[in-house]
Amino acid sequence: MKKALLLSILLALVAGPAFGASLTLIQPNGGEELTLGETYQIKWNAVGVSQKVKLVLIRSGGAYVGVIAGNLNAGDQGYSWKIGDYQGGTADPDTNYKIRVIAVNDPQLVDESDKPFTIKAAASAPDYSLNTNFVKIDKKNIYNLDPNFHSISITSPQANGQYTAGQPLHIAWNKDIGVSGYIYMALLNDKGAELEGIANIPNTGTYDGWTPDSKYTWPGNLYRIRLTIKNPSNAQHGTGQSGLFSIMAPPPLQKVTRSLARNGETETTQTRSYHDEGMPECLSASHPLPGRAPGTREIKIGHHVASGRHGECDWYEAFYFQGKVSFDLEAIKGKDIIEAKLLVSMSEFLEKGPQGTLATNEECDSNCDVYVKDSNFPGGLLTSFSMFAGGEKKSLDVTQAVKHWAAGNPNNGLLFRAKLDHSQYSESVCLKYYATMFLTVKYIEYK
Repeated sequence: MKKALLLSILLALVAGPAFGASLTLIQPNGGEELTLGETYQIKWNAVGVSQKVKLVLIRSGGAYVGVIAGNLNAGDQGYSWKIGDYQGGTADPDTNYKIRVIAVNDPQLVDESDKPFTIKAAASAPDYSLNTNFVKIDKKNIYNLDPNFHSISITSPQANGQYTAGQPLHIAWNKDIGVSGYIYMALLNDKGAELEGIANIPNTGTYDGWTPDSKYTWPGNLYRIRLTIKNPSNAQHGTGQSGLFSIMAPPPLQKVTRSLARNGETETTQTRSYHDEGMPECLSASHPLPGRAPGTREIKIGHHVASGRHGECDWYEAFYFQGKVSFDLEAIKGKDIIEAKLLVSMSEFLEKGPQGTLATNEECDSNCDVYVKDSNFPGGLLTSFSMFAGGEKKSLDVTQAVKHWAAGNPNNGLLFRAKLDHSQYSESVCLKYYATMFLTVKYIEYK
């Protein structure tokens, strides 16, 4: 019995680990969240172990992933690991990893993480594609220990400032920083993540070319502007960030009713037809003048037909008049038009009946037609009116014409003309003079 017990002890000493030797994994030991690609210190404790050890990445439950490192001195008791790397590959992000430390020549000297740890994916790197000269600044530059680093002081936007979406944001900085090159500017959130590349411009000290979008107006969201510069010909570089600021939604637009008044620019045109028998004495025939010339802001419409005999010559002459009134309405382009009124007055009415009609003139119509001089205006005819004596006034509704012009259509003015364009009698006179031509427009403006 004693011989058997002694033999068992000897076998145990030969087959098992050295008496009192142990390996204990200290970290990671479960529950850690490690980021893929970063550096992490794996630690273990070795007691009485003189041989080499290796580190193995496994799944919770023991499934083998790969050898992290082999032939490590047990006494080092630590290894700097690029998280996820193993010989021949890289681990996928997951939540059920463990690390095992094991003696190379004695598999019974072994320990592993008590619980699984997580390897998570690395955060996406910012896109610096707008700036071919961009350089990332490492942590030591933040503390200005790099002699080639230059700090950029941003004076606008200001910390705790409130700025409005839809309006250009004024960005200003100290341009005299000792670095030549292009400034790359970006919008960051309050965690430092880049949300939007704004511009890549020369170092001018100011920039007003960026307008914040309404998507940045969520209550409580805060932002920074970051500026970065690098001289591609040397190691000089710099960066700076503004204080945190907010972007507010613009206030609702208020509807205001406004008025516009314009005097019309007037012009009278005429067409003339003339006939004689080509006899020499017709050249010296006396022709009557068709009324007077219109005055300032006055137009003349209608007709004047006359005929006569001079020696052996018979002649015939007819004039037809129409007036144009135009207005400068650039100020109301794009506005919502409420109404437009044109004040017109009659300054003179000349009438003469044709010969042989008992002093009546059925061709002299008191009506005046008003047209919009644009082929795209529906129907062309805007309105008609009648006046019979000097001093009489009318207020014409020209709202549809002004709406047509405010919508961006060509503004060629209004055409005033009589209905008659050919007279059958001589002598026949029907001339009407209209004046004032004062336009008032009511429209809506949003501010």
